[in-house]
Amino acid sequence: MQISRPKHLEKIVKTGNIILPILAIGAVFANKACDTGCTYLYGNLFGVDLNSLGIALAITILFLSLPVSSFSAYHRITDHLRPNLLSGSLGGGVVLLHFQLVNSVFCPFCILYGILIFILFAFNFRKSNGVAGVTAFLGGLLIFAFFFEGSAVPVFRF
Repeated sequence: MQISRPKHLEKIVKTGNIILPILAIGAVFANKACDTGCTYLYGNLFGVDLNSLGIALAITILFLSLPVSSFSAYHRITDHLRPNLLSGSLGGGVVLLHFQLVNSVFCPFCILYGILIFILFAFNFRKSNGVAGVTAFLGGLLIFAFFFEGSAVPVFRF
C-alpha cells in the first residue's frame, strides 16, 4: 500500500521530474565546455562516452516524466521504470565517484549531475519496489565496476 503525498508536494515532484533532467543535460554540456583540471577525466561504458550516456539518461527520465493520464498503462509502467532506472544510475554513480576519489580529480559538473540524479531518485523513491530498486542499484554498480573504462591523465586525441 502506497501512502499518498500531499497535493502541493506531488506538484513539486512532478515539476522536479521535468526540470531536473533538463538541468542535468545542461551540466553535461557545461562539462564538455569546461577547461579546468577535470578536462582530463574521460570515461566510457561499453565504448559509449559517458557524456552521451548522461544525456541519454536525462532524456529518458524526462520522457518518462511527461504528464499522461494516470489511468493509462504507460503511467503504471513509468511509475516503476523511472525509479528503478534512477536506482541503477545511482549504482553506476557510486563507481564514478570512487573513480574521482581514487584519482583525486574532481569534476564539479559530474558531481552536480550526480546530485541531480540523487534528488530525482529521492523524489521517486516511494514509487520504487524495494527488491527491484536494490537489484537495479546493484546491477548499475556491477555493470560500471566491470565495464567502465576511465582515464584521469592527459591524453592527446586526434
